Amino acid sequence: MKYLKKFENINKPKVGDYVIVHTNFANKDVNTFFMSTPIKIIDIYTRINPIKDCIKAICDHSKLTNNVQNYFNYSEIYGYTITLNLDDVVYFSDNIEDINIYLQSKNYNL
Repeated sequence: MKYLKKFENINKPKVGDYVIVHTNFANKDVNTFFMSTPIKIIDIYTRINPIKDCIKAICDHSKLTNNVQNYFNYSEIYGYTITLNLDDVVYFSDNIEDINIYLQSKNYNL
């Protein structure tokens, strides 16, 4: 029974997890960026109007290009942050290695 606790909340990401998201922005380069770059969750909250679960995530500045950087807000505390719907999360994990394995498997259609 002690091993079941590790898998109890496996269906929802939590603060500190890395995520891959599928966005519906107009720019195809931005959509491709989010499907191929892990971002880290720093906050999960519920938006009131309309009611949706949202995540606030940060991305490493070195990975941002000029056209993608326009979608992020700059904060002196966190760096570049973005708010996305929790429904847009395609894959999440608490370590970056699992995310990289997922991205490599998508490249080879595994």
